[in-house]
Amino acid sequence: MEMNILLNIIIGLGLSAACGFKVFTPLLIMSIASLSGDLELLEEFKWIGSYGALITLSVATFIEVFSYYFPLIDRLLIKIEGPTAVIAGSIMMASCVVELSPLLQWAVAIIAGGGTSAIVEFLSLNKLKVVGYELRKEYRFYLSSLTFLAALFFSLLALYAPYLSFLLSLVLIFKAFKYYIESHISIKVV
Repeated sequence: MEMNILLNIIIGLGLSAACGFKVFTPLLIMSIASLSGDLELLEEFKWIGSYGALITLSVATFIEVFSYYFPLIDRLLIKIEGPTAVIAGSIMMASCVVELSPLLQWAVAIIAGGGTSAIVEFLSLNKLKVVGYELRKEYRFYLSSLTFLAALFFSLLALYAPYLSFLLSLVLIFKAFKYYIESHISIKVV
């Protein structure tokens, strides 16, 4: 029973980390996995595995991935990406964590799921600041494609190789803290 809870938390962490790259891609993968029977969701999250959610998440993912063609939409998405990534990461974790009391479920969801997606979002947003937001259109295409592929990779890895996904999530969290410490405190971390 404890191993099942641990495995579900690890899957939730991987999916939450994927939300830090692109918000809607992991939700779309979760919807597809639920509809195909590869992922069992809690009763209150069965809506993610509905055909309506699949269509909505497909459209949202398409808009999110191809927003670089529309600078106004791109800027809007960059502004709301952080809070929506935290919310999506919390939902991903809450939907994966079973056999816990609702209080503990949402505490784990908000702290671990929302926190993981916030850290990955912080890391990817700071990479965007490093290269400069006003990128030429062809570079924005590469950046958008790269983050989409990272979200897709992490989502599939979380579902089908959760322990590897967990290790990669830890690496990303370490890199985010290392980047923060080096850029704000001027200490070189090995």
